Amino acid sequence: MSTASAVDPDLATQRRMELAAFLRSRRAALDPSDLGLLSSGRRRTPGLRREEVAQLSGIGVTWYTWLEQGRPINVSESVLEAVARALKLDDGERTHLATLAGITVAPLQFKQCVDTALVQRMLDKLHPYPAMLVNDRYDVLAWNEAHLKLCDERWQRNDIAPGDRNILRWLFLSPESRDLFVNWEEETPNLVAVLRSNFAQHVGEPAWESFVADLCDRSAEFAELWQRHEIARPSIRSKVFVHKSLGILRFVTSSYRPISPMGTRVIVYMPDDESTAKAVESWA
Repeated sequence: MSTASAVDPDLATQRRMELAAFLRSRRAALDPSDLGLLSSGRRRTPGLRREEVAQLSGIGVTWYTWLEQGRPINVSESVLEAVARALKLDDGERTHLATLAGITVAPLQFKQCVDTALVQRMLDKLHPYPAMLVNDRYDVLAWNEAHLKLCDERWQRNDIAPGDRNILRWLFLSPESRDLFVNWEEETPNLVAVLRSNFAQHVGEPAWESFVADLCDRSAEFAELWQRHEIARPSIRSKVFVHKSLGILRFVTSSYRPISPMGTRVIVYMPDDESTAKAVESWA
């Protein structure tokens, strides 16, 4: 069963603004011809018109316009689902839309609990395969020795404050990341899209708001990706590195969520070719 959770007025306003921006971005990303819509004159902006989204959703134009303007109107699950269908949202985007609208699915009740120390023991057992524990903001919370060797022991350096041990800060604010991370331009949009999806659960939280604002201020590339409002979920990805002594290393990464600490993921790097497999064995 789904319920609309009550939030304070300021947070509700922020969520409505985020919801409005998300809807506008998804509407602009659609090609009218792909939906069988005939063009009636030159379009001033890309994507669908509000009238077309309302028509496809079976709702009133005025109501949909208010939704995109962030007005304080009641939103039902059925209407949101109709809008999601019209905008061709995938499962992750539908969940994001519902979260911003204040509609959440009742959480599963877990009886088990795993602490950080146990996660660290597991990371250590994965050696010589690089592995780390990150939270939803990509702060690096724990790692194994192989991950240190892959990143030239970056996360253990004394000149990095614990709050700066963050994957996105490193990628967008450290020029050295592009020397190590070969497919930087391919993978960073996905990372930002996952962050945007996670952000829906933290709208209005000072730590999250300041984190995003700081990255937007300091990196035009991050700001541009953030404004796309693209949504993604963690998935199996290919990562290519240039190691200072081992050369090109190719990995496939996968992740899973431990039950605790909440909001964290363990990311494991598995060799994607024979030469990488032999290289990481030298770390054993």
